[in-house]
Amino acid sequence: MFLPRSSIGRYPRDLLRYKAAKGMPFAPWLAAVAVTSVAFIFGLAATLSWQQCLGIVLAAGALAGGAVFTVLEMHGLGKDRE
Repeated sequence: MFLPRSSIGRYPRDLLRYKAAKGMPFAPWLAAVAVTSVAFIFGLAATLSWQQCLGIVLAAGALAGGAVFTVLEMHGLGKDRE
């Protein structure tokens, strides 16, 4: 690599320090896990086959994870302007 000597090793450490200081909200991801768990329990209670149960769990997890990611990204966009 042809990077200036002063930038080698600094960027990743600074980036990690920034990410650690910013913090990651845990509650929204906990809600996504709860939705996935409820979908799993629904699949078991409805006596679905394991393939159908897995499909429901993956679909619920993808939808909940996508919704949480979207809300967190939109919230982050609002913070950048402040």
